[in-house]
Amino acid sequence: MPGPRGIERPKQVLVEGNDCLAVLRRFVDRLGLADMIQVQDFGGTSELRRFLRAFQSASNYDQVTSLGIVRDAENDPEGAFRSVCDALQYAGLAVPANPILPTGIKPRTSVLILPGGTRVGNLESLCLQAVAADPAMACVDAFLQCVENLSGPWAGMMREKARLRALLASRRRPHLLLGYALDEGYLPWESPAFDPIKQYLTDL
Repeated sequence: MPGPRGIERPKQVLVEGNDCLAVLRRFVDRLGLADMIQVQDFGGTSELRRFLRAFQSASNYDQVTSLGIVRDAENDPEGAFRSVCDALQYAGLAVPANPILPTGIKPRTSVLILPGGTRVGNLESLCLQAVAADPAMACVDAFLQCVENLSGPWAGMMREKARLRALLASRRRPHLLLGYALDEGYLPWESPAFDPIKQYLTDL
């Protein structure tokens, strides 16, 4: 489990994994919110409880005014939200009634389940939505269909991840992780697909 860093901003966003960390940090910067928001990686979903307890012991925790938690829905958006709420309750923090809706004071807490609403999916789902019109997607899907014909379908949301990785593999710098793919313009950060993330950060 990654440990919490020292708290440097009054608004804290805790995210699931390195890809989400890299992407949200770039959105924070591009939205001009870097002076107010710090993004940290809490690791895997099963690690959130322990991370929150350690986070509450971090230096300057008493200066935190807003705490947001972002994780993937995968196949069960309601279950993902309940899991985050359970971790918040375990840590003695305010538990929101619904995703996005903030609750409590000092810190005010809120939860964003990606890709948003009641949809199944993950961060990769939003990225794929952003590049849906890319001509290379036809090649990607033909490739994945060929692979599935040989070895069977991916489990759960792994196909979303495979589709996005296959698309990025078609670019001139095929090794890039999601954060760097945004930097290169391989993922269009201005796409409406990313509006749930932008709005959440703006309203935090």
